[in-house]
Amino acid sequence: MDEDKKKLVLGVIMVFFMVSSVFGVLFFGFHDNTGGGINAQQYNGLKFTTYQNQWKVEIDGEDKLFYYYPQDIDYIDVDDSVVGTFQNAKMVYFTSDAESALKGPIAQSIFYFADDLRGENIHVVTAFTDENEFSLPVITCADATETVPVVMYTTGNKTGVSSIGSCIVLEGDSDVSFGRLTERILYGYYGVIV
Repeated sequence: MDEDKKKLVLGVIMVFFMVSSVFGVLFFGFHDNTGGGINAQQYNGLKFTTYQNQWKVEIDGEDKLFYYYPQDIDYIDVDDSVVGTFQNAKMVYFTSDAESALKGPIAQSIFYFADDLRGENIHVVTAFTDENEFSLPVITCADATETVPVVMYTTGNKTGVSSIGSCIVLEGDSDVSFGRLTERILYGYYGVIV
């Protein structure tokens, strides 16, 4: 085969693959978590779809985004009183040890949790459990009230949620613990996990 025929055959093959790729996308779509396709699941009567590596669900007419699908974290035991704490709250303190070994994941969890509560018209204040270089308030569980609860993050040997009156204690043992705990509480707050 001479050089011109080889180029023509190679060109036809390339055009074939390009055209068939376009038809494949048009007829079958993308099926990944980047938002290009639809991957839907049902949980507790709600439709969850993947959207940019998160789970999107419509709650009370508003789209909410989560990193964890409810079934992946519904094993975490959260008492009804914890969820109820936020129902009457006008303001919430988030506090932790400024020197915690998990201060990065704690800060990320506080940011995410606080952002959701602000969307519910709850004022949020970040604090620490001891005097700190950031001049933030010093808040502990002793400062919790019915209308101004405290969410305290602690590093421990397990992952769990407990409450002491109007103080909610989130104990985590790894980088992912606090994100899971935050979303589990929010799923309870929104009535997704009951």
